[in-house]
Amino acid sequence: MLDASTAVTKNTDNPFTEDDLHDYVDGRMDSGRRKEFEEFLQHNPEIAAVVEDYRRQNQMLRALFARERGGHAGASSGRTNGRGSDESD
Repeated sequence: MLDASTAVTKNTDNPFTEDDLHDYVDGRMDSGRRKEFEEFLQHNPEIAAVVEDYRRQNQMLRALFARERGGHAGASSGRTNGRGSDESD
């Protein structure tokens, strides 16, 4: 798999940055931009794979920190709505 920088810059028609990938996974992307980004991901499987890798990393980190706190990965703000953002979105 490509690293994020290579995946994002490989396609010169790509209007998104590596920061956009992180914003999407972290649930910080506004809804209009998110819709554009999700459509873009449907046509760019290499970048979609990078996004999925970021999601897995976030899940692993949440689980690790939850164990450290004696909780579980789904506790409070660690729960996501499938886009990597808090369920309260």
